[in-house]
Amino acid sequence: MSTMGSRLKYARLLRKYTQVQLANAVGVSRGVITNIEGGLIKKPKMVFIVAISSVLNINSVWLISGEGSSGLEEEAVMTKTKSKDC
Repeated sequence: MSTMGSRLKYARLLRKYTQVQLANAVGVSRGVITNIEGGLIKKPKMVFIVAISSVLNINSVWLISGEGSSGLEEEAVMTKTKSKDC
Protein backbone atom coordinates (compact mmCIF):
# COMPACT_ATOMS: atom_id res chain seq x y z
CA MET A 1 0.00 0.00 0.00
CA SER A 2 1.71 3.07 -1.23
CA THR A 3 -0.45 5.87 0.17
CA MET A 4 -1.79 6.88 3.54
CA GLY A 5 -5.27 6.70 2.08
CA SER A 6 -4.87 3.11 0.95
CA ARG A 7 -3.43 2.12 4.33
CA LEU A 8 -6.29 3.85 6.13
CA LYS A 9 -8.91 2.12 4.00
CA TYR A 10 -7.21 -1.26 4.47
CA ALA A 11 -7.08 -0.86 8.26
CA ARG A 12 -10.62 0.52 8.45
CA LEU A 13 -12.07 -2.40 6.50
CA LEU A 14 -10.04 -4.96 8.43
CA ARG A 15 -11.35 -3.48 11.68
CA LYS A 16 -14.88 -3.55 10.19
CA TYR A 17 -15.59 0.18 10.44
CA THR A 18 -17.63 2.10 7.91
CA GLN A 19 -16.42 5.58 6.99
CA VAL A 20 -19.30 7.02 9.02
CA GLN A 21 -18.47 4.94 12.10
CA LEU A 22 -14.80 5.89 11.97
CA ALA A 23 -15.61 9.55 11.39
CA ASN A 24 -17.97 9.59 14.37
CA ALA A 25 -15.41 7.86 16.59
CA VAL A 26 -12.69 10.32 15.57
CA GLY A 27 -14.93 13.39 15.67
CA VAL A 28 -14.72 14.44 12.03
CA SER A 29 -17.11 14.36 9.10
CA ARG A 30 -17.34 11.34 6.82
CA GLY A 31 -15.97 13.59 4.09
CA VAL A 32 -12.65 13.91 5.91
CA ILE A 33 -12.23 10.12 5.98
CA THR A 34 -13.34 9.88 2.34
CA ASN A 35 -10.88 12.59 1.31
CA ILE A 36 -7.96 11.01 3.18
CA GLU A 37 -8.71 7.61 1.64
CA GLY A 38 -9.14 9.18 -1.79
CA GLY A 39 -5.90 11.13 -1.58
CA LEU A 40 -7.49 14.58 -1.59
CA ILE A 41 -6.13 15.20 1.91
CA LYS A 42 -2.51 14.06 1.74
CA LYS A 43 -1.30 15.41 5.09
CA PRO A 44 -4.08 15.39 7.68
CA LYS A 45 -3.50 17.17 10.97
CA MET A 46 -1.54 15.07 13.44
CA VAL A 47 -4.43 15.19 15.92
CA PHE A 48 -6.58 13.30 13.38
CA ILE A 49 -3.84 10.78 12.62
CA VAL A 50 -3.43 10.05 16.32
CA ALA A 51 -7.19 9.73 16.82
CA ILE A 52 -7.61 7.45 13.80
CA SER A 53 -4.68 5.31 14.90
CA SER A 54 -6.12 5.04 18.39
CA VAL A 55 -9.61 4.09 17.23
CA LEU A 56 -8.31 1.50 14.75
CA ASN A 57 -5.56 0.35 17.13
CA ILE A 58 -2.84 0.78 14.50
CA ASN A 59 0.65 2.26 14.45
CA SER A 60 0.49 5.94 13.46
CA VAL A 61 3.98 5.78 11.92
CA TRP A 62 2.80 2.97 9.66
CA LEU A 63 -0.34 4.93 8.76
CA ILE A 64 1.70 7.99 7.78
CA SER A 65 4.68 6.36 6.07
CA GLY A 66 4.00 2.67 5.59
CA GLU A 67 7.09 1.90 7.65
CA GLY A 68 7.19 -0.43 10.62
CA SER A 69 4.53 -2.74 11.93
CA SER A 70 0.94 -1.78 11.23
CA GLY A 71 -0.40 -3.36 14.40
CA LEU A 72 -2.90 -5.26 12.25
CA GLU A 73 -0.92 -8.50 11.91
CA GLU A 74 -0.93 -9.20 15.62
CA GLU A 75 -4.71 -9.22 15.77
CA ALA A 76 -4.97 -11.39 12.65
CA VAL A 77 -2.63 -13.95 14.22
CA MET A 78 -4.56 -13.86 17.52
CA THR A 79 -7.87 -14.34 15.68
CA LYS A 80 -6.52 -17.36 13.78
CA THR A 81 -5.19 -18.88 16.99
CA LYS A 82 -8.51 -18.39 18.80
CA SER A 83 -10.49 -19.98 15.96
CA LYS A 84 -8.18 -23.04 16.03
CA ASP A 85 -8.77 -23.42 19.77
CA CYS A 86 -12.57 -23.56 19.35
